[in-house]
Parts: sequence; structure tokens; C-alpha cells
Amino acid sequence: MGKAIITANVGDGLYKARPLYDLTRLNKELDKLNTDQAEYYALLGKAVLSLSLLEDETEIARRAMNAVINQWQQDLLNTGNPPPIVPPTEDDPLTGLPWDPPDSAQYGPLEDAINAARTGAGKSTLIRDDDLDAAARRHAWDMSGHRLMGHIGSDKSVPTSRVAFAGYQADFVVELVACGAFTAGSAVAQWAINAASPIYSDTATQLGVAYTYSSGHPATHLWVALLAHPDPDPDPSPPTVTYPDDPAQKTAREQEAGLEKIEPPKTEVLDQPAKLTDVVRKFGIAAGKEAAARKELAKLLAENDARAMRISELQALKTSLTALEYDVWSTFYTEALTVGQEIETAEPPGYWRDDATPAVVEGGGVYPQAYLYTEYPWNLAAFDSAQVKPGKLASSVPLSPEAVYYNACLEPGHLKWTPLWRYGTITRLDKPASVCDLTLEVVTARLFIDESTALDLNELETLTNVVISYPPCNGYGFEEGDDVLILFEGHDRTKPKVVGFRRAPRDCNGREDWLQI
Repeated sequence: MGKAIITANVGDGLYKARPLYDLTRLNKELDKLNTDQAEYYALLGKAVLSLSLLEDETEIARRAMNAVINQWQQDLLNTGNPPPIVPPTEDDPLTGLPWDPPDSAQYGPLEDAINAARTGAGKSTLIRDDDLDAAARRHAWDMSGHRLMGHIGSDKSVPTSRVAFAGYQADFVVELVACGAFTAGSAVAQWAINAASPIYSDTATQLGVAYTYSSGHPATHLWVALLAHPDPDPDPSPPTVTYPDDPAQKTAREQEAGLEKIEPPKTEVLDQPAKLTDVVRKFGIAAGKEAAARKELAKLLAENDARAMRISELQALKTSLTALEYDVWSTFYTEALTVGQEIETAEPPGYWRDDATPAVVEGGGVYPQAYLYTEYPWNLAAFDSAQVKPGKLASSVPLSPEAVYYNACLEPGHLKWTPLWRYGTITRLDKPASVCDLTLEVVTARLFIDESTALDLNELETLTNVVISYPPCNGYGFEEGDDVLILFEGHDRTKPKVVGFRRAPRDCNGREDWLQI
């Protein structure tokens, strides 16, 4: 038993109404999809950034491999580490003491080389900033300790998050990384490869630099530069810096973990240093990570397309369900239902049927008139909830395939052996006793894909001595040949009762049968 909203009163118990659908599941799914969609754009931005960083990581690893090969060719590797870079001066000019840490001797040359490249291209020089230096050092040391090449830290940090963590509020950040370069100048040469390189940024005004000599890293020499522009409107209470994950970065990490477990092939033909083998392996891993992230991003985009299609499908369904309007007869005679009123409905045999039939019938009022309408197998049928538990129609679209299958399996047996509504035609009528015999409308279960035969939902073709409950006139309101609505009380197929008309209900008021007189 469903519900409907009255949209028009045509007359003599004929109305126009909109069937009410239970949209709870649909709205819940739509809400989740829209929430996911809103989160998706932030996630997509992170994934695209991660892919960009991983692409750069592949290029950094390729250049590192070339640099190590070059060192090998120059016989700087032998079978161990290349020698440390000689500092420009024996002591730090600012303190007059030995460089502390020793790697800091290369910070100045790196700054000078960057600004020399920029001025040579007609760009402004950059000013060193302590916070940017701290962020650059942190990443250089992280790469050294975890044998990384690229922009993504071992803690999932990226350049912008590391800069923010150092206390620098920026509206522009770009990070440059070089692995394996033997001098500050050769590192900058990698970054200044063309006029579009980030080193020539017109936005950046400040600079942070770092270098570390890492004997345990495949490329040994690690260089980092951060170019940034301070936020002109800094947040007085900046949020806590977090390092949220994204699918592209997560997939790349998993790919790296898997590839790291693969032992490189050993050969006795070529005598080559372990560092060369290691850096070539790192390049292969970087390329694998980039490919995995690219695949994950494609999956993310495909999921978004599917989600957008689903949202469109559900929105269209919701719009269509809330715009439906059908002709419908009240099973009892009344003209008192008002527009906007919610009332229970009957949909024999227990599911909605789109069986539309144009019809013309004479109304059952005291002064009958003809009505042209489109008939559907449903009626307005208000009953006490103790007799019939009201519900609402529901679309199968928001349900899971498993739920649809489960309901489809149970529905035929439920409707046949525990029926609620049927239509029938009176073949014998005892008005004083208010009982009748009926021939039931032939109804079958719904046919699904690949089904050729539908289950007959009627246990019997006819019913006898069925009680008529149509107060106040009961049996006197009917005639043989009338199509009526039958209620099986309590879903008990042994307790049928005629409760009204399928169409054109008769008005008991003002009508008297000769037998009554």
C-alpha cells in the first residue's frame, strides 16, 4: 500500500494525484555522491600535484644516473663514494671557524649560481631566507636518510607543506632538486635547462638553499633550492600543517615498496661500482612510481566520470518521480479530498504497473456524468493502519544489485501466497447479505531478463461468498458485473473482502434500493 498527493479533484471520486515515492535511499546516495564530488576536486588537485612531482622525480633520477655515469667515466667512483666537494674557503668567513656543518660551505656557491643564472636571463636576484633554508635542509637530510630522489618526503610532505611547517607563509613555492651533480654550478645547469624552467620564475623573490654529501645515497651529492614569494596577507593563526595522502602518492609508495624488494641482476662480466647499479635501479623505480601514479590518476578521473553519471541519473530520476501525475479513482465515493492532501493508495497486485488505458465511464454520483480519463491499476484507498500498514513506492535504482535480486526472488511468492490487493468482477450478488462471488483479474508476477513464463499470482480464479464492506450501503451499492477492489485482511488469502470500486464508485447517500424500501 502506497501513498499519493492529490493534485486535482475531477469529480465523482475521480482525482488526479502524484504517487509518493520513498526517496530516502535516493537522497542518501545523492548526498554521499555530492559530498564525495566536493572532496574529489581537492583530492584530484593533490593527485595531479603528486603526479607532477613524480614526473619531476623521474627526471631528477635520470639526471642523477647520468651524473653518476659521468663520475664513473672520470674514474671518480672506483668502487666507493666520489670525493667530497672542496669548500670555497677553508673556514666560514662569517665566523672565522671551520664550516659547521661542512656541507654549509656549498650554500653560498649554490645561491650565487642560482642568482647568476637568473641575472643572465634578465631576472631579478633572490634574497636568502632562514625559514626557506630550514625547509630546504630538512628535505635534503630526508633524502639522504631515506635514499630519496624527488619532492615527496618520507613523511608524505611536499614542498608547500615543508615551507609552511618551517613557519614561512607563502603564496608561491617551487622546489628544485638535483642529485649527483658534482658542483653547485652543475646542479644549477640542470635546473636552467630552458627559458620556461621554474628557476626563472618572475613571482619568486626569496630563496632557500641546502646541500648534503650523503655517502649512503646512490647519487651522493644532494642539492635543494626553494624559490618562494611571501604571502602579503599572512594568517595570524596559521592552521596546523598536515601531510594528507592522495591516491597517486599512495600508489607510487606501494609501487616503490614492491620494486625495492626486487634484487638487481648480478653479473661478473662488467666490473662496476655499487653506486652505479644503485642509481640505475633508483631511476627504474622512479619511472615505475610515475607510471603507477599516472594509472591511479586515470582511475580517479574514471571514477569521477562514473560518479557524475550516477548523480545525473539519480537527479533525473528524482525530478521525474516528483513530477508524476496520474488519473486515479477513489475506491469509495467522496468529493471531499483536497489538493495537497496525502492519502493511502492501493496498487493491485502489489507492485506498480504502467498499464495505461484510455477510458470513458459514467460517474457514480446522484447526477452521473461521463468522464474521459486514463486508467492505471491503482486507487485511492484510505484504511485504518491496523487493517493495512501504509508505505510508499520505491524505485529500484538506488538499491544495490544484491537487494534488487533478493526482492525480485521473494516478490512472486509473497504476492501469491500472502496477497493484499486484487481486482475482481462480481458474478453473483446477494445484496441483503452483502456477499458476492467474484472472478479475479488475471495477474502475473513481473517478468525479468531471460524469463519466458510469468508466475500466475492467483491461487484460484474465482472466490465465493466474499463479504462486502462498503458502508453505509454495503451490498446495495453494487451490481453484478461491477469491477471491485478486494482486500485480503492481514495478507491472509482465505480472508478476502470487497472494500470498494475499481472505478466510478457509487454514492450511497441519496440512493435507496427497492428492497431497502
